[in-house]
Amino acid sequence: MSTATMPRPPSPSPARPGAATQATVSIDPLKLIQKHKWVLTGAAITGIVLGIAMHYVLLATAPIYKATVLWECFNQEKDVGTPGGDQGFSDELEKFMATQAALMKSDRIISLVLDDPRLARTAPEWQSHFMHGDSFDKNAAASSLDFRLSAGIVGDSNLVRLSFWDTDKNSALGVARLVSDVFESWRKNTVTTEQGKRRDSLKKAIDNTESEIATLQSSRAAIMVEAKLDTMDASSSKATSTLRTLSDQLAEAGRNMELYKTRLDKMESELNSPTGPVYTDDIREAANNAPEILYLKQNINQIDGEVKAMTQRLGENAMDTVALRSRLEGLTQTHKAEYEKTLRRVFDSQLEQLRMGLSSTMALQANIVAKIDEEIGRANDLAKVMEKVDDIRNSIATLTKIKSDFMAKLSGLQALSELDSAYRIRIVQEAALPRTVSFPKLYIMIPLGFFLVMGLAVGLIVLVEIVDQRVKGPSDIDMITKVRCIGLIPHAAEDPASPQKPETVFRDAPQGVMAENFRQARGAILKRMDQAGHKSLVVLGGLPGSGATTIAVNLAFAAAAAERKVLLIDGNFRRPALHKVLGLQERPGLADVLAGTTTLEAAVQISDDTMLHVLTVGASDPRSCEKLGAASMGNLLKQAEEDYDLVIVDGPPAVVAEDGVAAANRADASLLVVRALSEKRGMVARLRNQLGEGRGDFLGVLINAARSAAGGYLRGNIQATHRYTNGKE
Repeated sequence: MSTATMPRPPSPSPARPGAATQATVSIDPLKLIQKHKWVLTGAAITGIVLGIAMHYVLLATAPIYKATVLWECFNQEKDVGTPGGDQGFSDELEKFMATQAALMKSDRIISLVLDDPRLARTAPEWQSHFMHGDSFDKNAAASSLDFRLSAGIVGDSNLVRLSFWDTDKNSALGVARLVSDVFESWRKNTVTTEQGKRRDSLKKAIDNTESEIATLQSSRAAIMVEAKLDTMDASSSKATSTLRTLSDQLAEAGRNMELYKTRLDKMESELNSPTGPVYTDDIREAANNAPEILYLKQNINQIDGEVKAMTQRLGENAMDTVALRSRLEGLTQTHKAEYEKTLRRVFDSQLEQLRMGLSSTMALQANIVAKIDEEIGRANDLAKVMEKVDDIRNSIATLTKIKSDFMAKLSGLQALSELDSAYRIRIVQEAALPRTVSFPKLYIMIPLGFFLVMGLAVGLIVLVEIVDQRVKGPSDIDMITKVRCIGLIPHAAEDPASPQKPETVFRDAPQGVMAENFRQARGAILKRMDQAGHKSLVVLGGLPGSGATTIAVNLAFAAAAAERKVLLIDGNFRRPALHKVLGLQERPGLADVLAGTTTLEAAVQISDDTMLHVLTVGASDPRSCEKLGAASMGNLLKQAEEDYDLVIVDGPPAVVAEDGVAAANRADASLLVVRALSEKRGMVARLRNQLGEGRGDFLGVLINAARSAAGGYLRGNIQATHRYTNGKE
């Protein structure tokens, strides 16, 4: 039998020892509420009762009364005709209101209130708390006043509320009124002082502006006298008119020059043509009207008439007729030659005229350009002078407007200073004696008590959840770095089918919830193993009692049910259990095969399911834990992988027996089983490092015996699964 095996894909890089750390704790609020709902209900009731009790205790021992003064604020005054200014809400008004609220309880106002002799008359009870004999503790009084005094904007209105609270009604009223009076007096004095400073500043600005205007006027007069610009507007108009005329003339000369050039280029091109020039109709007309051509035409017409007459009289062949016709032909040839000469003479004459016209136009254009340059220079000099004068005039106009604005502001400031609204704030509601307590209030104390007790309860619950490192469900596994939760098997007591023997629940109660969870775990495990080409799997528990044997047996039954030929091996030499669970003989078994006293085929036993074969632990004498990590164990697994679709090894607990990890190093893959509410996350992280460093692929963690009491949605999922698998939904 060959021992060659399918090459395995490389396993993920193992984490360094101690590298698998716990991730940030993630807490499911709904899970906590479901788990601790009765504690939270008791805390809510206790909080409400506590709030009611605190309300009546405080009402009897330390009631608080609050006296309030309302102030109305206005926008900045803009003109005397609008008392109180524009009443629309603005950002500037909001800032002003916030500033006044801050000033009402500023150290300056508090100091003025404490120094005011009226304090002893308006709030003697409050002042007495800070009297030590005849000495007044101003610092303590200032701290108390600052703590009890409040000022702020009322909603989206233009009102500012000033309040003071005390356990004595009269003290609350007296202090609130005194603070209001002191602030009002201080505000009026401050505004009056500021208005005086503004008036002085405006008067000084007006004087400085008048001085600058006078200086500029003198400078403008000197420039106009020096440049003789008494008729500046007329000079400017004349220069503009001259430039416009010259520009028109220059444009006209340009157009004539282009016309001359076009006609001259055309005639010179025809002159240089091999076929000679082409004469236009006007040239031909001029040639036809030449005196010599007209004379020749007249003679030709005359002789032509004589030829016709002689032909009628003497005949065409008469000597006189022939002689006269010869004369006519000679004269015609002479006319033709003379006509050509005349055409060329007229053409040359027009060509020369064009050349002379072009030259004359170019000279005229140059003369116009020179005149334009001269006029532009004069205009530039005039413009510079005019620019200086205009700048001075504009500066004078600007300063004159500034002076007018200053004078208008001064006049308006003097008028506004006489109005009450100039202070921008006034009292609209005086402080009154409080009729009811401001604190405590039931609508405040009940929520306060509720949130205090609930906050304490929730804090303790969260603290317990954070401190509790036990694995309770998949979320706890997810907190551990590089660890995957393969699945979850509920506790047998949670299964409505009430299985009697969890070790073989898949065989005995295939319609139960536990069996369904084993199917889900089977799917996840086989999918990963098939993808990686793995066939052998070591199932290890964390601590003794984790249920690794139960998981191994049921996974084997589940795989066999999926038509996989499965070999289940008992690899726990210390506490073997497979032969007891499945009712098989203890030996021969694994120990005998590893010792070489028997063969694998002879030691394998067939279970109730023909697709599931079992290799029990074997005789006790040859059992040696070291053999699980030896080469013989690797050879056995290779041999089994050739005959079976899946080989499952039930290993010992990894924490107390190192041979389980050694066996995992010989197999293709390993699976860690942890018991809910028993193993801790730190232990899982450490075992993940150990298993991840071996040659086998660490598939992840399977949680066993999970209980709904641990919180979350397990109970609901169990009930839904039971109803569905049993046809009740």
